[in-house]
Amino acid sequence: MALQCAVDGDGDLYGLGVRLGLYLQWLAGFLLRNFDGSWETISAVRTANNVLCSTLVLAIVVNTTKGTALPTDYLIVYYLTIALFYSESYHLLSSNDDDDDDDDAPGCYLRPDVPLTYQNLLFAFATIFGAWFWISGQDHTRPLTCGTPPKAALLATFDLQSHSWRKFAATFAVLVGLIFLFFFLVHLYALLAGIKAGVTSKAAIHVAVAFELYSGHPMGLLAMLSHVQQTGLKFILGHGLMYFGEGGFIAMLASVVVFQWFVLNVIGPLIAIVSVERMLRENNLQTSPIPESSGQMIALATGVAGFLMAAWD
Repeated sequence: MALQCAVDGDGDLYGLGVRLGLYLQWLAGFLLRNFDGSWETISAVRTANNVLCSTLVLAIVVNTTKGTALPTDYLIVYYLTIALFYSESYHLLSSNDDDDDDDDAPGCYLRPDVPLTYQNLLFAFATIFGAWFWISGQDHTRPLTCGTPPKAALLATFDLQSHSWRKFAATFAVLVGLIFLFFFLVHLYALLAGIKAGVTSKAAIHVAVAFELYSGHPMGLLAMLSHVQQTGLKFILGHGLMYFGEGGFIAMLASVVVFQWFVLNVIGPLIAIVSVERMLRENNLQTSPIPESSGQMIALATGVAGFLMAAWD
């Protein structure tokens, strides 16, 4: 039945080469952010990733407005771009400048740059476009050739065209789009004004510290709560795990810190990857082989190059 109901998908949007290239791009960014990657390499990998994501977003917008896209295409592309790379969208780690007042401070500065600001704008546009897609744009897509309703996946699969899902997805797209737009405006202002935040430690250090047991300091919990209150969104959205002092904390508090890091850096992207692969399988989407698609070969080559740069760095 799988052969009889095979649906011709768009290899240039989500073929195997495109998927592998983007997965390698995500892995490269993960390694660079969490294991002391150089600022030059981080910026280069991010710029290449922005080019790939921009191409996919532009293609899905054009295909959808022309009525040539499948009803599943937008969600798959959203998973491969925004959902896979959302954790990189609100700050970047840059090395200390020579003229900094505190050159000996450990860690790196949080500083927005042009690739980050552009990514914020791209993610805001793609997400808000999704609100239109779920409200009316999906009605103009071409149906699957199998004659069965298209299926979405968020770990589990469900009807992509159900009224309740489309209503939820449109509302979610508006809210998330506004968040990305907020990040864009904040980072654009910081970029133009030359503002940089304070020093932060690397996430790998925080993971190790978080597993240490609390050594008995009576003010440890109060210090942590005070730190959370002072840092606000920086604590909630930080890539690295927040460091509250020497000695660590009790196991429960440590597990919360570790869980935060995994949610922001690992769980979301893994859900995106699993959901993409399930949607392809459940909807019987087949794409052309990698050698027959220039888009797949370019995406794969970019991903391999980014991963090798990260591993070498």
